Amino acid sequence: MFPSVKDGDLLICFRLEQGYVKDDIVIYELDGEQRTGRVVAVGSDVITFTESGAMMVNGTVQTQDVVYATYPKEGIEYPFTVPDGCVFIMGDFRTQSVDSRDFGAVPTDSIEGKVITVLRRRML
Repeated sequence: MFPSVKDGDLLICFRLEQGYVKDDIVIYELDGEQRTGRVVAVGSDVITFTESGAMMVNGTVQTQDVVYATYPKEGIEYPFTVPDGCVFIMGDFRTQSVDSRDFGAVPTDSIEGKVITVLRRRML
């Protein structure tokens, strides 16, 4: 999740969140492993990618604070419609992230919490 979350950061999460919206940073479990990612689309949103490396949700280019271009990966056909009860999660360092472009939409039941605070704790 670099640059939003860096090595050594302490994440404080709210576990009782029921509704997730675009740009929420969440902790989720996949294949027994805890991961961190940003919600970029929710149920019924349609995701596509342009050849220039821009991601579009429902026909609108998503810029966010992402420095690197965003390209699709193998395994999912685009345009991709996020199923209801799921979210599409991506890492901020898009060229190096393992995210929903690799394994598809994540059920909201797999989300363990919404990050509400990031504490920088360097050299503690």
